[in-house]
Amino acid sequence: MKRETPIIAAVASVLLTLPAHAQCVYQTSLLDTWDRVGTPTLGATQHPQNGWRFQRSDTAADLVGLLNFSVGTNSWGAPDQAFLIPLIGPRYSNISGRNQALNFRRTPSFEGLLFHPGNTASIDAHAIISPQATVTLTGATLEVEHLGNSSANAIVRLYVVKGTTTTVLVPATTVPKLAPAQTLVASAGLPLTIDPGDQIVLAADNGGSALEDWVNANLTLSLDGPPLIVWQPRDVGGCVNSPATLRVVAAGASSYQWLHNGEEIEDATSSTLSIPALSSATAGTYECVVTNGCGSVTSAPATVRTCLANYNCDGDVDVLDFLDFIDDFASCENAPAPCGSASNADVNGDTFVDILDFLDFIDSFGTGC
Repeated sequence: MKRETPIIAAVASVLLTLPAHAQCVYQTSLLDTWDRVGTPTLGATQHPQNGWRFQRSDTAADLVGLLNFSVGTNSWGAPDQAFLIPLIGPRYSNISGRNQALNFRRTPSFEGLLFHPGNTASIDAHAIISPQATVTLTGATLEVEHLGNSSANAIVRLYVVKGTTTTVLVPATTVPKLAPAQTLVASAGLPLTIDPGDQIVLAADNGGSALEDWVNANLTLSLDGPPLIVWQPRDVGGCVNSPATLRVVAAGASSYQWLHNGEEIEDATSSTLSIPALSSATAGTYECVVTNGCGSVTSAPATVRTCLANYNCDGDVDVLDFLDFIDDFASCENAPAPCGSASNADVNGDTFVDILDFLDFIDSFGTGC
């Protein structure tokens, strides 16, 4: 038995190295992005460093969160266009209770997103995937079907843009109306190195007609490398002592670490960071380092702003805030926090009510926040 121990140890050592690379290999998809990010709110915008972005082809402008009035659910769309198209989302599904898109002439045969090109031949719907670190694209599968009836067909294609070079992964393919779903698998050109700034583009055009181009599409990419931050954290703010939440959505991540002004936050190791009570101490810049076995990527910075002067949290900075704070400070000075009847007079979040809180509040009130 003693002679076998070194062999067992050596085998174990080799096996322990395998999961590290396994954590480098992952998939990201159009449907998973929608499900994890969630339905956009009205007026929502997309961060320019999101790993997945939805655009119109004519101006390369990002789509925004709009009410898709034909289905009663929000989508990513173009506010200046008739019927808001191009539209991407909501979810088509053949699973009971999960379908969000009611505009179809036959039942969807798989789960994907409504992918509706624009109302002229020159406006296509684009889903763009751009990594924050160098990855290897090892596979791409596109499921697609046309659920409309008036338009004879739509056309889809998948390609990679690297500077001035374009690599076609799936050539322009006609998707006839109400025909059986197609599964298009990229074969030529893979594996392919995708660097920051490169773009993987799924494009759909209307095939010459803007009528009922109700394409159901789901693109799945297989990647090898550091994680892809699908959705970047966004700036947040609020009145003193109100809660705030920061969120990052990543594909291929095995761990998370949030930073505040460049310093690690203890126990902040999930994709969501909750700030229970905003104060001057919580204000600043936040980032999230997302890691897997191949390396790390750091999110775009998000700013957290605290309006100390809006002491009563009614949305307006006025004399009522001043009076409420003075009353609370007078009764709480030199007391441990939290303390106060209108709010918590510890506006700087140092767990004690003192002259520093008074000075911070007066400074904020003097500037209007």
